[in-house]
Amino acid sequence: MADLVGEEVKRPLGTIPRVLTTVWIFLGLGLPPSLLKSLGYQYLPSIEWLARPTVPALVVGVASGGLFLWLVHRDMRGFRGRGKTKALCILGAFVLGYLTGRHIVVFNGPMILALIGGHRIELSYTVADADGDSFTGCRIPLELEALPLAYRAICGVSEDFRRSVGPGARIIVSGRGTDFGVFADSLRRP
Repeated sequence: MADLVGEEVKRPLGTIPRVLTTVWIFLGLGLPPSLLKSLGYQYLPSIEWLARPTVPALVVGVASGGLFLWLVHRDMRGFRGRGKTKALCILGAFVLGYLTGRHIVVFNGPMILALIGGHRIELSYTVADADGDSFTGCRIPLELEALPLAYRAICGVSEDFRRSVGPGARIIVSGRGTDFGVFADSLRRP
């Protein structure tokens, strides 16, 4: 104990900031959509919503990136790695923070709105592939165009419906949602 007199005690990132950062990453990296999909709820974001350049997504992304940057920089004060390693860690923290914050605004925010305040809605999508093979967690998929990978496939589509549509075909997805996205429960041709 006497050796610490006059020395600054290095404190690692506290428990509460670590928990909050973990929750923010959990929400931002799409775990809720994949969890809901595994439970049988398929959320599809609206093509129109994804096409809009959203200022809130940019602002929250940059703020989240800045927060991650600060947290990593704060913890790296005693790090004895090379300059390139530090720079890569700091850049990676900003990018991870930005993508996490942006994902929360673009995908998870509208998903929560659809859960809480959604109503019966129909949204239009274009089929990318109707003959795709099943993959982990998704039997008999119908793939849609212009959607990010995590949201691209609707699972459990009947073989008859898949045969009736092909690449480029328009379909109507209906379910509970908002103009920002829908929890799909039925498909039909227009």
